[in-house]
Amino acid sequence: MATQIAWHEFEWGYDAAHVRSVEGLSTGRGVSVDRNADKEGEPATQTVALDLVTLSFSYTLMLAAGCSPRAEYEAINECLGVHAPLYLNGSRLLANEMMLKSVDASDWLLDGNGRPVSVKVSVKFEEYAEDASGLKLNKVERAGALRPGVQLQPERQSALDVGATASQKASRSPANEQMRGW
Repeated sequence: MATQIAWHEFEWGYDAAHVRSVEGLSTGRGVSVDRNADKEGEPATQTVALDLVTLSFSYTLMLAAGCSPRAEYEAINECLGVHAPLYLNGSRLLANEMMLKSVDASDWLLDGNGRPVSVKVSVKFEEYAEDASGLKLNKVERAGALRPGVQLQPERQSALDVGATASQKASRSPANEQMRGW
């Protein structure tokens, strides 16, 4: 089987007997910054936390593709709240464990007897993180403060110090052998 995504006891991908193709895969993560102003002589504080990783995708279950739409929808629906590692193309994705947060079914196609022939299932996962007491967290605290994306230059003492040093200039300028004789 060509597995696109694997989680818990479920696999999405292609196989000779089944087709569960992943569509519309999206993932996200953000940073939350909480700044507290100076209070009665205490220094201002800044707390940086990473929002939990989210992942969502949809797939279509079809009777013609070897799937049982109703049985497979009911099976994934029973796993709401379950957390397990999620693997994308064989390697673990971003977070240690992902929890199944929601399952939605749409575009039901029924045959003449009311049996499902195909259904589009959308699933949403969220990173599962616990604190020391075992409670689920909403955010993951970050060890350090925010880091700038640019390298900081050392502080200059006078206007004459601004610019590259002599050693930096020498390392950047190419030696022109033709000009040595002048």
